[in-house]
Amino acid sequence: MNDLKPEFERNAEKELENAEGLEKAVENIRNSLVKELIQSISMDSKKHASFYRAIVQHIENPLAPISEEEYEELERAIRRHIEIEEEMIKFIQEVRKRTVDKRVEFILKSILVDEHRHHELLRDLLELVIRKELVTEDEWEDLTWNIMLDGV
Repeated sequence: MNDLKPEFERNAEKELENAEGLEKAVENIRNSLVKELIQSISMDSKKHASFYRAIVQHIENPLAPISEEEYEELERAIRRHIEIEEEMIKFIQEVRKRTVDKRVEFILKSILVDEHRHHELLRDLLELVIRKELVTEDEWEDLTWNIMLDGV
C-alpha cells in the first residue's frame, strides 16, 4: 500500500484543484439553484481530497488508537446526527408531496438520497463505536462497498 501513497497524495491535490475551479466558475452566477448544485459538487471534491489524505495518514499510522473519551464523544455526536437526519428525511418527504417546481423537486430528491445514505452509514458507524472496537478490515470493507455503491 505504501507504493500507492504518492498517488493518493496527487489525487487529493487534484480534487482540491477541481473544487477550486468549480467554485471560481460559479462565482458570478446569479441562479442560486445552479450555483449551489455546482458548489455541492465542489464540496464533494473537497470531501474526496480529505478521504485521500485520511488514506495517506492510515498508511503512515494504521492503528491510531481511539480513547474512551473519543468513543464517548463519537457516540454522542453520531446519535445526535442520526436524530437530525431522521427529522430532515421526514421533512423532505413531506415537502416533496407539496412541491410543484421540478427544479426544487430535483434538489430535494438529491438531498433525500444523501440523507438516507448518511443515515445508513451513521447507523453502521454507531454500532461499531458502541462496541468500542477499532473497525476491523471486514467491517471497513463493508462500509467501503456501501460508500462506493451508494456514494457519500
